[in-house]
Amino acid sequence: MAAFDGNKDQPTEGLDTVLCRFRPDTTLTFVSTGYARLFGATPASLLGQRWIDWVPASARPRVWSVLAQLGPSAPYRTWTHEVCTADGELALYEWTDVALFGTDLEITEIQSVGRRVPGSGGRDAVDAAEAGQCGVEQMLRESEWRLRVIGEAMDEVVWLRTADRMLYVNPAYQRIWGRSVEELMEDPDSFLDAVHADDRERVRRALAAENAGDARFDETYRIVRPDGEVRWVHAVSFPQFASAEGPAYSVGRAQDVTEQVETGQALRRANRDLQAAERLARLGHWVSDLRDGTLTWSPVTFELCGFDIGGPPPDFDTFMARVHPEDRPRVAESQLENEPQRSRTVAEYRIVHPDGRVVWVREVAQRDHGEDGQPILRGTIQDITAMKQAQAAARRRQQELEGIFQAATSVGLVKTDLASSITEVSAGAEQLFGYRRDELIGQPVDCLHLPEERLALPEWVDRLVSEDRELVFETRLMRKSGEPFPARLFIHPIHDEDGTVVATLGVTFDISDQKAVQRQLEEANRAKSTFLNAVSHDLRTPLNALVSYAELLGDVDLTGEQRQTYTARCREAGERQMQLIDSLLDIARLQSDHLQLRRVPLDLHRLIEEQCSLLLPRAQEKGVTLEWSVADDVPGWVAGDPTRLSQVLGNLVDNAIKYTDQGRVCVRVETEGDERVAFTVQDSGPGLTEAQQQSLFNAFDRLGYDGPASGHGLGLAIAQELAKRLGDGLWVASTPGRGATFGFTADLPPSARPEWVEDALGDELPESETPGEGLHVLVAEDERTSAVVVPLRLRRLGCRVTVVERGDTALEAARQEAFDLLLLDLRMPGLNGADVARALRAEEAGRPGGQRTPTVLCTAYSREEIEQEFGLEGVDAFLAKPIREKPLRQLVNRVRRGFAPAEAEERPDGLGAEL
Repeated sequence: MAAFDGNKDQPTEGLDTVLCRFRPDTTLTFVSTGYARLFGATPASLLGQRWIDWVPASARPRVWSVLAQLGPSAPYRTWTHEVCTADGELALYEWTDVALFGTDLEITEIQSVGRRVPGSGGRDAVDAAEAGQCGVEQMLRESEWRLRVIGEAMDEVVWLRTADRMLYVNPAYQRIWGRSVEELMEDPDSFLDAVHADDRERVRRALAAENAGDARFDETYRIVRPDGEVRWVHAVSFPQFASAEGPAYSVGRAQDVTEQVETGQALRRANRDLQAAERLARLGHWVSDLRDGTLTWSPVTFELCGFDIGGPPPDFDTFMARVHPEDRPRVAESQLENEPQRSRTVAEYRIVHPDGRVVWVREVAQRDHGEDGQPILRGTIQDITAMKQAQAAARRRQQELEGIFQAATSVGLVKTDLASSITEVSAGAEQLFGYRRDELIGQPVDCLHLPEERLALPEWVDRLVSEDRELVFETRLMRKSGEPFPARLFIHPIHDEDGTVVATLGVTFDISDQKAVQRQLEEANRAKSTFLNAVSHDLRTPLNALVSYAELLGDVDLTGEQRQTYTARCREAGERQMQLIDSLLDIARLQSDHLQLRRVPLDLHRLIEEQCSLLLPRAQEKGVTLEWSVADDVPGWVAGDPTRLSQVLGNLVDNAIKYTDQGRVCVRVETEGDERVAFTVQDSGPGLTEAQQQSLFNAFDRLGYDGPASGHGLGLAIAQELAKRLGDGLWVASTPGRGATFGFTADLPPSARPEWVEDALGDELPESETPGEGLHVLVAEDERTSAVVVPLRLRRLGCRVTVVERGDTALEAARQEAFDLLLLDLRMPGLNGADVARALRAEEAGRPGGQRTPTVLCTAYSREEIEQEFGLEGVDAFLAKPIREKPLRQLVNRVRRGFAPAEAEERPDGLGAEL
């Protein structure tokens, strides 16, 4: 395709002809001098006016009807109608209207050439004919110019073809397919050569069906580029339309959807893993409404009790028939409906399934109140069959213990009471520790442990009793000679007939030889990638915490304070893992150059104040003074990316506080030229050696730091990459023992203060437990956890909530009923959240005086990813997943005080708040 020359190819103004261009509502955007003279005016005075006002009232319905018929299948039309001229007479004109289309094939403007019908007065017919031909030529030049500009700027492939000839294809074809445009122009079907062999036949069938008129071509398939890279594309061919005398044409487009397809595949795998994990937990729940007796069971509750999931929960008598006959009195006694003086019950009993299988369950029930304040019962039911079997096995092991002690010679067995006094030892323990049996009986077991580890023994006993399970340690024990040795220690609980832990059994293995082998293996593995090891460790650490504390939360004997503590630990572990994943994604985006900086007006002084104030409590907690100053010549409002600037500055200040035990941290901001601002962060910490400074910005490198501060060693690596995009990157100056100074310079040109400045959400309202009372919220969410948690939190805030799982269902619900707020998941079946928002905005625009409903996208995607892939039209704000209670409350407060979605269009960046 020839290169586009804007100066040469741009259409010029035509001759003095009856020529005009207008929008679909007849608002004029261009008129020729002859057109203006027809109505006794100048061209400039007519722009912005609607020419329909100059058509006789009786002819207007026909005019609107003709204009409505223009479209891809009928792009132009010639017809006649009268106009009222400047001298007041009615003149009959023949008009040739040509529709001009945008990238989505919607009409943006209509170009029209008018010729007075001979015999109707006024101009000479020959002059009119010449003017009409000149207008058509002008129109064709401008249409061709518009098509080329749009086509060459698009990221997706656009083509125009007949059945056997390619008329036009834009350069995006070469970028996506890796094949030349010229090749496709010569052979319109040559694109099929690049289609993946497994998809080619399906694509051929779809093309054949389109050519036969049976269906529109709309396919997603793989292509193989000449370099071997496989990409996914989505191609759509729009309905054919015919010219007045020529062949039928078709218009199509194709876009690269590789990232979307791969992301969807990964999401489906993750969902399958999540569903499997929920099944493995074997924990169900139920809710009973005490007013009307309504009972709700979760699917796992149906499974544990042996009932079909598709039916309603059984009545009490039917349920009791499934309970083991020996346990029915205990189950009946635990029913809270008949015991108003009790608020909570715990019962363990057996369920006999229809196939004869017996399942042990533990049921916990407690009184609660529903959303309307009415009394309800909530309960959980958990499969404890494995635990019961383990307890039975433990009792059998206890009976065999004496025989084992007599026979065990290769392993050290030590039995103690709960006071940690030795009550029995095996012959193997005598050999292992070097004591005689009579020397150990009655002695505290800590005589076998190193002095520095003896303080941990009471804690081990407490854990053994509370968790009632085997504990396993790798530790260092001590022989009678004082020689330490590495050991693997198994501590088993010993139960009495009632299942109470009454003693412990320690099983000890000398693992000196294993440790020697392990050290050799560690030496061999040091050559492995530090990065991969660190990623694995830092991902598993919070995950292990989540799993461990989740198991502890399953203990029904926890106090309220313990449950709150374990829940907080789970939340902290989840946030830590989310921070690590976000950091890894940031590094991936930075290294692949997919992270683009925004440039919007921002209040620089406020940003610095907020970042430092946010970290001030942490500094005060450590006894470190945090100071910050901004030079007088630093502009207040600048143009830049507030998110990334805050990320770099916050990381430097946070690190300075983290590695400074006493003294101060000073933040200084100064100008450096007209459009550059310099940031420096100085601390009085231990300083850095030259070697440390060399590896300072490596990922997962914490420079050997082993203090109490947490971190993954990713922050400075990310900050360095961001600082390079903001300006010149980070620099460091330091001397060991004398602190360190970090700094960077950012390109932040001064900017005018925008008319719209985001305020604190909800600050104007008094605090309320139910700020959403009276609000009706539509939640569109197909992910199970969010579909439960978000409505629950909204109802706690007093909102009335309607939940749907599909985008098209959400759109229909919003059409049928008025909502005060829409919370839309970005990716849903049917329609995604962004498409739903656009559709609603289009319908609202078509209703004069219609009220705009606040629309918020709920997503784990970054803002840049959403803007690039989906666009932002119709979206008022974002809620980042996982959705927390605080931003949700802030959003409800904003809606309550009169959330004005129009604010989104007045923001400096054109988008509502990201909550």
